[in-house]
Amino acid sequence: MVADRVVHRAQPPITAADLARVEELIGAPVPDQLAELWRFTAGGELDHELWVPRDGNVECVSWTGLFYVGAEGYYDLIDWLDDQRELTTEEVAELGIDWDGAMPAVPFGGFEYPDRLFVDRGSGEEIV
Repeated sequence: MVADRVVHRAQPPITAADLARVEELIGAPVPDQLAELWRFTAGGELDHELWVPRDGNVECVSWTGLFYVGAEGYYDLIDWLDDQRELTTEEVAELGIDWDGAMPAVPFGGFEYPDRLFVDRGSGEEIV
């Protein structure tokens, strides 16, 4: 159980090598609370809703998966980080923005392809 929630098909804790790879991809240390979660379980399935503040409202988000290294499809953490890094690199280049390579948010879970949850590294580990 994590945060009083059952994690189905829980994965083993993240390895030091995988955590280092994640930090390499995001260009910064993994936020403490997320690293703590991954040291307990580096992924799995959930069956509950998450209430999150967004655009001045509190919205219900279906949250069915915790990303992990080696997951199938859209839940593979490394593939998702690679994709986010590529998209960010392209976007900042198009906008002419200098970028230090540090990703502002770290994906950790979601529901299906378009719905992703991120830890915002710039706001004190807030979920976005």
